[in-house]
Amino acid sequence: MSQHALDREMGQRIRILRMARGVTQAALAKTIRLSRTQITNLEAGRSAWSLWHIAQIAAALNTELWRICHPQWRILLEIAGGEDGREEQDSMDGSYI
Repeated sequence: MSQHALDREMGQRIRILRMARGVTQAALAKTIRLSRTQITNLEAGRSAWSLWHIAQIAAALNTELWRICHPQWRILLEIAGGEDGREEQDSMDGSYI
């Protein structure tokens, strides 16, 4: 999978999480001190972001980092002791995100 495709998938996960929590792009941008345009570009997969920014987004959306980066990261984070591994059901479609 190309980096652009990975960025697009990550952006889609951010958008789903943000919308499920009722947070606007503008509100998220203000919380993490970025522009709304930067959030738009991230969600569209047009921008690559640092782990620092992704961690800030996860914190702002009150979610685990692995839910944004990639679901398979959960295993690595559990091994490292960074996450408890609890699943959260997405209220939009019932899937686990």
